[in-house]
Amino acid sequence: YIATGDGGGVGDPFNYGQDLGNLNGKLLRIDVDGGFPYTIPPGNPFVGNPNALDEIWAYGVRNPWRGDMDDLTGDIWFGDVGQDTWEELDYLPAGVAGANFGWRVMEGFHCYNPSSGCNQAGLRLPIHEYQHVTGPQGYRCSITGGRVYRGRNMATMHGRFFFGDYCTGELWSTRTSGGTTVDFVDHTAEVESSMGTDAQVIGFGQDADGELYVCSKRDGSVHRIVPAGLRLLCPTLVSSSSASLEVRGGTPNAQVGVLYGLTGLGSTLFPAANVVLDLDQPRVAVLGRADGLGQAQFTASVPASAGGRTVWLQ
Repeated sequence: YIATGDGGGVGDPFNYGQDLGNLNGKLLRIDVDGGFPYTIPPGNPFVGNPNALDEIWAYGVRNPWRGDMDDLTGDIWFGDVGQDTWEELDYLPAGVAGANFGWRVMEGFHCYNPSSGCNQAGLRLPIHEYQHVTGPQGYRCSITGGRVYRGRNMATMHGRFFFGDYCTGELWSTRTSGGTTVDFVDHTAEVESSMGTDAQVIGFGQDADGELYVCSKRDGSVHRIVPAGLRLLCPTLVSSSSASLEVRGGTPNAQVGVLYGLTGLGSTLFPAANVVLDLDQPRVAVLGRADGLGQAQFTASVPASAGGRTVWLQ
């Protein structure tokens, strides 16, 4: 999958974003293994259309700056940089082909060309937008798309797409439901404590374990995204051993818990702050809401018959 900008020029003067005979302003899909230099996957939506290029998977984007395909679902997320006023976050469910994201007809949820009364029929609108305005960290100007989290260290963050603003260094995450954002979280305060203000968020990365990193153009630094306020005193437990797990603070989802085991995860609610967890049956133990928890101590033990278990915090 390849994202292309509209080719430049204020307002896409040649309307490349809507021109199916041009590769600019598109999401493309090619098969690099089927032939030289590539072949066209048979499921591409415009194959056989004499007025469209076979490589096109979706169209109507301006400047898709960084995105991701969810490792679990195959859904596509990306940030599309706006022209003058609106930055947008776009989402395309796995397998949806031929979508028109609207540029240059639309900028975000708003008419661009024409400036009013534009025809929005059939367009796939963004799931989130924000305006070029001065916020607490400065003037917002350019979205930087990121990654969908599927790692181990922040279990309550699974399925969240992390993204930010280049000019202010603000960083957010969200999930989606029914094509709209849900559970939107502002992580800027945590980012500034590590990266400082005006971080110039230019991109995101992911390691082999699915953990996320954010890159700052301002000073060339790379920072790992970690749970806020959580401490794991013993990262792993093995058979016939025990350890104390300490939780301080909470997560953006207002829950704190211990997630253990590798397969067959279920969910069990423990009302008490101090519990003993038997790791023989892998499950998630949620131990109250973070806003009322403060600090708690847990003891986890592994019976000899259970074998090794990896233990980490939500």
